[in-house]
Formats: sequence, structure tokens, C-alpha cells
Amino acid sequence: MDPELVQTVIYYTLFLVAILVCLTVHELAHAWTALQFGDTTARDAGRITLNPLAHVDPIGLLCMLLAGFGWAKPTPVNPSRMNHPRADLVVSAAGPISNFLLAALIALALRSSLLTELFHFLGVLGGVQLLGIFLVHMNIVLGFFNLLPIGPLDGSHVLRNLLPTAASQSFEAFNHAYGSILLMGMIFLGRAAHVDLLGLLIDAPVNAVTTWLLGSQTGG
Repeated sequence: MDPELVQTVIYYTLFLVAILVCLTVHELAHAWTALQFGDTTARDAGRITLNPLAHVDPIGLLCMLLAGFGWAKPTPVNPSRMNHPRADLVVSAAGPISNFLLAALIALALRSSLLTELFHFLGVLGGVQLLGIFLVHMNIVLGFFNLLPIGPLDGSHVLRNLLPTAASQSFEAFNHAYGSILLMGMIFLGRAAHVDLLGLLIDAPVNAVTTWLLGSQTGG
């Protein structure tokens, strides 16, 4: 078989695995945290699981592979069933936080000389390092992207819960009416018109944190 083809297949297979892991951890964190506050909605829907099939939207995954952006199945949450007034804030923040924590853990593993020697001995060092770099970078991107205060992203729920009541209601009404349109417009401008507004918002923190965690392993 053509070595270049083999390398391409391996590359995109690891890329897909990384996407599935990042999305699964993110949505699982929402579901598990909601359960801690008394909301069983996500648990009853089978979302407290590491099985990516429970969390991944096929069309959203395909868009992510082909176009560089996509989505998972939204985790069902019912704030009225939660037992703390700030529970929605914590549940919303749990997704991005889980991505940052996983990125940090993977980066620590990549920096471990003991694990490096083990993977080298097993003959899988290159593949493991590539997967690890994918996981770190994608988790950081997903974390910062979801913290943007644009509906329906997690950041909009976080900010809504931090604002005074009147401002919170106005912010929620705006996001309900225009959030998705604004987000899709920014994505469209980045892809079709080469005006990368999303990149302007998150590229700097993504690159800074990725470099800090991975150091020389980023190849920069």
C-alpha cells in the first residue's frame, strides 16, 4: 500500500478519535454536573456515558471533519429541577472546564519521560504523540470557543448568570433572537469571505495555552 496513503489514513483516524473524545468529555461533564445538582434529565436520556454515540450528532461531526466546525447533541438540562440558584452557571461552565482539564492531563502525559520510553518501546510513540497533540489543541479550542458569550454556546449561559437580573433578561432575549444567527454569520464570514472573526476572538488564547502546555512539541 502507498505509504503516503497509509499516513493520511492514520492522520485522519487520529483526528477523528480526538474529536470524538473532546466532544464526549464536554457533553458528559454537562450531564454529570447537572445530576449533582439534582437534575436527572441528562442521566435519564443516557448521556452520562463515555460512549461517543450518545453525544455525537452525525451531521455536526461530518461538518467538523469537512468544514472545520460542527456540533454535538446538546445535553438536555432542566434548570427548574436543579437545587441551587447558580447551578445553571456551574453546569454550563463544566463543559469548557472539562476540556481544559483534559488538555492539561494529556499535556502532562506527553511530557512524561517514562511514558515516552514506554510508547517508544511499543513502537507507537509517533502515533501517540500526534493523538496527544490533537487532543490538547482541540480541547483548548473547544473550551475557549464554548466560552464565547453567544447563544447557544456555554459562555452565554455563564454570562447570563453573572449579570444583574434586568441585564440578564435583556441579554437572554437578545441571544434567543439573534445568537445563533450571529454565530453562524461569524462562521460563514470566516469560511466564505475570509473574515475570521472567531479567530480574532480565540486564536490568541488558544495558541498561548497550547504553547504553554505542549512547549516544543507543537513544532513551533
